Amino acid sequence: MKRKKRNKTNLQSTPTKMSEVILNFAWSYAIQDVTDPHQRQHFMNVACFAWNFSLLPEEGCRRAIANYVDNMRTAGGAEADEADMQALTNDLYTLVEHKKKHYPTIRKLVVSAELYNECTTKEIMSDAAQYPQIMMQW
Repeated sequence: MKRKKRNKTNLQSTPTKMSEVILNFAWSYAIQDVTDPHQRQHFMNVACFAWNFSLLPEEGCRRAIANYVDNMRTAGGAEADEADMQALTNDLYTLVEHKKKHYPTIRKLVVSAELYNECTTKEIMSDAAQYPQIMMQW
């Protein structure tokens, strides 16, 4: 019986570190279009929240997104624009679907993810933890 050869180019293009996975995931969320380091880090944070929400059961995910947007609305005070909150909600749902479609087997919770080098290059430091396979109650 002959052994099948593995496609090496396919293996090399697969991110091996969680930091690479998170950066590639977040990079698809308009981070590459932003030049302000604080705004870029904010987008990274939103992408990480969406990643973590995607690990929850569907109902828990919906509640987590609603709670997050409510907290952002409260933190924004009078400056919180309802159009911005709706855009944030849409972004979170889009990112959750993107994670489920492109990274369905990765069940790690993102603990932190910080862009460095003043957010001018595509570099990141991140921490992740294995997400338990049990259902969380929300």
